[in-house]
Amino acid sequence: MKKKLYIFDLDGTVIDSSHRCTLDVNGEFDLKQWIKDSTRENIFNDTLLPLANFMKKVTREGHYVWVCTARYMTKSDYDYLTENGIFPSVILSRSLKDDRADHILKRRMVKKLISLRPFSNIERIFFDDKIDNLNALDDLMTECVLVESQQEKEYIARGYA
Repeated sequence: MKKKLYIFDLDGTVIDSSHRCTLDVNGEFDLKQWIKDSTRENIFNDTLLPLANFMKKVTREGHYVWVCTARYMTKSDYDYLTENGIFPSVILSRSLKDDRADHILKRRMVKKLISLRPFSNIERIFFDDKIDNLNALDDLMTECVLVESQQEKEYIARGYA
């Protein structure tokens, strides 16, 4: 088997955490409120989305599986992933003091690691629910998959095979 690198966003891609999403007075995502609302209880009220099954499958098959999220990861986030059978080999996440736009953050985090020998010449597939993030990583990936696209549906179907 030729190993591939699969990179998954979490929120809106593998996990439904929409119950914790707050918008500010301008209708923009409120990162500070998100961090406040990221209590253990709220995190454990998140649910897995269908793509999570595909993520688990490619992990079992021995592919490289990363998470690249703009969320600030707490111990409760890691516990939630473990409790739900999600075991990525790498988790790239926002530091507490980093408020860069998601697409800038994700590009910088991924670009550093994919230049390493095991990842430089293999197929790389990135899943995200935001087109800005996909566009930011497009030239670094073999394929970028938008959540709720036909492409994603095909990957989800493979997860149930």
